[in-house]
Amino acid sequence: MKFYAEKQGRPSLVPGIYFRLLLVGYFEGIDWRAADSLGLRKFLGIALDEKTPDHSTISRTRRLIDIETHRRVFLWILEVLRDEGLVNGDKGYHTGAKAS
Repeated sequence: MKFYAEKQGRPSLVPGIYFRLLLVGYFEGIDWRAADSLGLRKFLGIALDEKTPDHSTISRTRRLIDIETHRRVFLWILEVLRDEGLVNGDKGYHTGAKAS
């Protein structure tokens, strides 16, 4: 899925990389840290010969993806973490139903 023109403007940012960047950004600075870390590049799926997304591209993508999509993705992430035993309790996870 492309959000930007093929030959002008910012390069597109695929949703999988975008949501991973948001997770990284929660803990650290997004753009500079992704460019600096081999481990984060692997997690994000960005090859060594690829440029990491610019902060403005991440911000623009955030505005293009609606809040409900963000909510569903992060509820799914919490569900996966819970199922793997990596989080427990219910603080911040009040849905009443499984995310699909």
